Amino acid sequence: MLPGRTTLPRKLRMTASDEFKSALRTRPLAQGRIFSLHWYDCKDLKDFDPVAKLGFIVPKRILRLAVDRNRIKRVLRESFRTSQADLPVGFYLFRLKSRPPIHSKSTLKHAARTEADLLLKKMSLKT
Repeated sequence: MLPGRTTLPRKLRMTASDEFKSALRTRPLAQGRIFSLHWYDCKDLKDFDPVAKLGFIVPKRILRLAVDRNRIKRVLRESFRTSQADLPVGFYLFRLKSRPPIHSKSTLKHAARTEADLLLKKMSLKT
């Protein structure tokens, strides 16, 4: 890791398929034009880790280029990292549901970041 570089640690990412399945079984608590946000309260799990974890589903059928999919993931990670302190414990799953308006790299990043911040803000207010 480079000095001064901020990353989302692995312990704050959803990695197990059970975590994704649990989050996907829930209704989306917040929806926008581009994303839906699922949240699962993981206090019911036996090996409960009291942190907010992030996962995302960015399908290839919606965004063909890997560069665009990775750009969306980076933006989601950063948005989650900055607002994590205000969020309750649980699994947060962002699901890309429609093609964002891609005119340039900056508009893609701006649209994704704006909506991700808005959805996370809604989540912090709901709980």
